[in-house]
Amino acid sequence: MTADQSSTSNAQRPLEPIQADTGMPQWLTANLKTIIAGIVGAVLVAVLIAGYRWYDERTTRAAIDRLGEIMAMDSGATQVKELTAFAASAPKDLRLNAQFLLADAAMESGDYTTAATAYATIESSAEKALALTAGLGRAAALLKDGKADEALRVLNGMRTKAPQTFMNIILVQTTVAAEAAGNKAEALAAFEALADLPGGAENPYYAYKIAALRASLAGS
Repeated sequence: MTADQSSTSNAQRPLEPIQADTGMPQWLTANLKTIIAGIVGAVLVAVLIAGYRWYDERTTRAAIDRLGEIMAMDSGATQVKELTAFAASAPKDLRLNAQFLLADAAMESGDYTTAATAYATIESSAEKALALTAGLGRAAALLKDGKADEALRVLNGMRTKAPQTFMNIILVQTTVAAEAAGNKAEALAAFEALADLPGGAENPYYAYKIAALRASLAGS
């Protein structure tokens, strides 16, 4: 096609029909409802997101205020009860803190079962370092509750996955749990593992306990 032919063809192409009552092209008029619906939908989504964020922030502020009220109470069974209820329905951003506060309050009030449960909840949902810290807390609560065998199982499970930085404190707590459970072999193994850690061989208490436990096991 020559330039003249192209010019003639363009000149003969009809213009987009105009809707007389709106002054808009017919294609725009025909699709106007769909376009407006899309715009309104996008605006509504934006409004809903903004509203949710406002509601979420407001809910979080109210929850923080409520948590402050609970912590201002005298420690004891009432505080533990209120923290238990709060932790069950707390906003996600506060849930972990609420569980730690509950565990601490329960330990202080002597409710070791509730403390162990709170620590177990943290273990299942927190990142690794916090989960290990909670595991130590759960073992301590179980020991206080007279459940040394269960505490020992928790600690032995932690030893298989804990980094070296946690090993000293886990082993120390293992010696306590093992002796409380009357498990001399486990206690000896834990003391020997402590002696193998950097600086452990120079610890006279470890040497004493290893010798005493070996003698006790040999004589039994």
